[in-house]
Amino acid sequence: MIDSTYGFSYKSYLYFKKKQRLWEFFLILFSIVVLVVSLGPLYFKLIKGLFEQYEALGLQSLFLANSIALTGLFGLFTGVFLTVNSLFFSRNVEVLLPLPLKSKEVIIGKIFEILIFQMLSSLVILLPFELYYGIKSQVDFQYWVYSVIVFLFSQVFPISLIIITLLPLSRILKFRKNRDFMILLAGSIILILSLIFVSYTNRMAFEGYTEQQLLKLLSDPNGLLNKFTTIYFPAFLATKSLVSTGLEGLAWIILYIAFNAAIFMATVFIGEKFYYNSYIELQETHANKSKIKLTTMEKTLKVSNVESALLVREWRYFLKVPSFAFNGLASVVIFPVLLIMFANFKNSPEFSQIVNFIESYRNLVVPFGIIMATLAASMSTLASSAFSREGKLLNELRMLPISAKKVTEIKLLQITMVSLIGIVTLIIAVNIFIELKFIETLLIFFSSLACTTFLNIVQMIIDANRPILDWDNLQRAMKQNLNVAISIPIVFGFSGGFGYLIYLSRNVIAQVSGYSYF
Repeated sequence: MIDSTYGFSYKSYLYFKKKQRLWEFFLILFSIVVLVVSLGPLYFKLIKGLFEQYEALGLQSLFLANSIALTGLFGLFTGVFLTVNSLFFSRNVEVLLPLPLKSKEVIIGKIFEILIFQMLSSLVILLPFELYYGIKSQVDFQYWVYSVIVFLFSQVFPISLIIITLLPLSRILKFRKNRDFMILLAGSIILILSLIFVSYTNRMAFEGYTEQQLLKLLSDPNGLLNKFTTIYFPAFLATKSLVSTGLEGLAWIILYIAFNAAIFMATVFIGEKFYYNSYIELQETHANKSKIKLTTMEKTLKVSNVESALLVREWRYFLKVPSFAFNGLASVVIFPVLLIMFANFKNSPEFSQIVNFIESYRNLVVPFGIIMATLAASMSTLASSAFSREGKLLNELRMLPISAKKVTEIKLLQITMVSLIGIVTLIIAVNIFIELKFIETLLIFFSSLACTTFLNIVQMIIDANRPILDWDNLQRAMKQNLNVAISIPIVFGFSGGFGYLIYLSRNVIAQVSGYSYF
């Protein structure tokens, strides 16, 4: 299943055995290097600044707890629709069903298939924090061993929680029509409930304290750690195992492993009971769909003009395929939602320090807001797969009496509409941290929209020149599409160049703004 999803054997054979299309391999490496070089220094400064703040307060343990909790919450957010897609819409299950495999074995394989992708979150968020803490705190060998264990188990709880909730919920939603939509709705419900839970528990953790009680809590690292990790309990166990030494540390890491093992076994048990029944019922629902009535078809096709018909087609095709909808929507909202999730900790003592840090660079909030909004809106991968996603359906468009120019314009319009979601959510997220003036909001909105439209057009040109139309795996149209890898350096190069211009003209911006912004 892992090989089928990610194509490790095929790529290894193609690149290293047959020595073919090696330029793809080096392009992927180049894209990774661009990401590290463009974002690495800024990310390192962020980690360094956070550690120094926690160290000054004597709260180094919260530095680790924050990173572990954020990794888990990030995994919970990104894992919802990925899990739905892997469990119910992956074609490799059709191959596995006739084989003499137990449902228990299949669900275990599915869990690991999801975990491999989700470990990217831990690689980007958790690992740098663990390394920096270990180097700056001069820890012993025990810490490094336990940090590896915490890293490897970091995504078990969020993925298990999703599956344990999703599978019984998919059996409760007994809708014969639009069952695939209902499963996606179930995933959305899990995500919304998770965000509500995070917000509620965080508010409950710090509300009702007098100033003296809050100062007392701040002076007690263990007490503050206990309060903070009411939001994400695995972070408490993991942090305790990393900051404790000797037998105490050993006891905590054993408890951490036992906790994850128990939740994993519970997930396998739930999967064994519900997974095959849910999947087979979904396939039967698709197979038994009734024919569309003529009146229904007439209502569907009744649109005012050609542009509306094409736009409706783009949105229906986009939303109908879970892989496309997940990749397109999650990419544009993931960064803003992370900011919003982080803002849920505004009642925590360290939040005010971050706001003060942002206030010190208040005169640069518009240009940096434009960069962040552009990044959030341009990473949907929709533009760089605009034609590839059509696959064999491209012949359908070619048969219509509509010009290629018109089709391209509508595709750009639909992609821009998705990009607007990223821009708007980013502006909302920034407003949570620091209140923007109306003119600042307008500047960020229209400027980032112009930048995003330019980048979307560039990505569409790339995909139009070398579309991948022959695919039988939905992931190949987007995540495994080399045009996406080509677009990443362009998007980050543009944003990095924009950021460098801001750095060069920072004094001019400060004089012009004064800070008054017109």
